[in-house]
Amino acid sequence: MKFSTSEEFLFGEMAQANAFQIAAFNPPPALQTGLDMGVQMHESYMNNYVEAVHGGTVLTDEEAAQIAEEMMERVPERFQRDKDAEPWSITFRRRKPITVVFGDGGYSVTIRGRRYTSGDRSLGAWHVTANYQFEMLPIGPRRIRQGDLEIKPADFSQRSNQKLSVAEVAEKKILDLRFSELFTPIIEPEGMELPGRWKKAGKLVMKQLTADGGWLVMGWQQPEQVDQEITQTAEVNR
Repeated sequence: MKFSTSEEFLFGEMAQANAFQIAAFNPPPALQTGLDMGVQMHESYMNNYVEAVHGGTVLTDEEAAQIAEEMMERVPERFQRDKDAEPWSITFRRRKPITVVFGDGGYSVTIRGRRYTSGDRSLGAWHVTANYQFEMLPIGPRRIRQGDLEIKPADFSQRSNQKLSVAEVAEKKILDLRFSELFTPIIEPEGMELPGRWKKAGKLVMKQLTADGGWLVMGWQQPEQVDQEITQTAEVNR
């Protein structure tokens, strides 16, 4: 991690990669001027981090909800566990358990599990992919899923006869039902609010969103009312 400052901004730069992982190899799209906060994130940062933390591990529905709550300070509806639903778990593949690809104004995410459970039932190795496009709204980006989920056995591309068995058709239906609750057709924006003492900056308004060439670039500005209040306070304190 590297940090530096100018008269107006704090800059932070970090890489996430071990000796066997590849980090960003191309420069990011530029940030627009006049932003209060900006992020340029390469897909390899997320992919390398998830592999280091979750590669080969088992994730249950309760743990998924807990992770979401720690990251967002609440449990989004799509992560909330239905008390009447059967518990589920994923045993991730060691290499590339979850990967995201940024490009063409959207992203795709693929989950690679070598074993799944749904209630008392054990399922085989499957790959699940969801493709989304961004739609910018005044309060932030809406994510719109493109088509149905892509759910295929892990060895599907290597098969000479690319047809599912009767048992696989049944397993695919279970996975489609489960992951359709996670990868919903539309994910509405929720705004960006910083934690701790930074909350007084208000909900930041996204002004830039670029997904291209493996990079996701995001830029925010303070709400106009909050920005004016901070400026007035600074002038009074001079």
